[in-house]
Amino acid sequence: MEKLLFICFSILMYFTINGCVASSSYYTARTLEKNKLALGFSADDILIKSSNSSGIQVGISKDLPFAPSIGFAYGLPLRLETGLRWYPPKFIEATLREQVNPRTFDEFDFSINFSFATLLGAYSYVKYGATISKKIDMLEPFLHYSFYHTVGDLKMSGDNSFDGFINDLTSNLINNSRTIGFGLGIQVKKVEFFPEADYQYFDNNMSYGLWHLGIGLHLYTN
Repeated sequence: MEKLLFICFSILMYFTINGCVASSSYYTARTLEKNKLALGFSADDILIKSSNSSGIQVGISKDLPFAPSIGFAYGLPLRLETGLRWYPPKFIEATLREQVNPRTFDEFDFSINFSFATLLGAYSYVKYGATISKKIDMLEPFLHYSFYHTVGDLKMSGDNSFDGFINDLTSNLINNSRTIGFGLGIQVKKVEFFPEADYQYFDNNMSYGLWHLGIGLHLYTN
């Protein structure tokens, strides 16, 4: 049983490491004011480390020391915010968030988040969850939790039975993937930095997962 779990975990790690499942958020629960625009830049997976109760360490290798992305966030009415991130060459994540609490409530902020992501020509998934944060002068610690679910059919290989097995297994693993993450917003004038650590696991088993460490920044243009 442990070997089977290790195989499943290794397959999930392959797709995660290659930028196909985004664990980071780089935002707090406080959404942008209406018509406000922020440009975003990030470096995901500066550090990746596998963790599981058996002590097995999955081999991790990447072409780059981090996964870069660029994007934007834009404030809408009703405390809504939309955003887009592009991980070159062909991974895209679009997000819609709502800050649930009124702006006048200053004990904490709470948002619900929905994202649609796609690896063009391969597969797509939705990510949904929530973020809680607290503004303390120039600092804003935040905590988020997310679920994943594949959309449509995977298109990774051919049509033989083994490819179909891998496709079904990968889809099932993504559907059972969860991420819990925490970070800190640090605002310096019109720039806000977001160092963030995320733990991604699957099948409600926190013994098998990945630690991701990255940093993002928002440049507020207006």
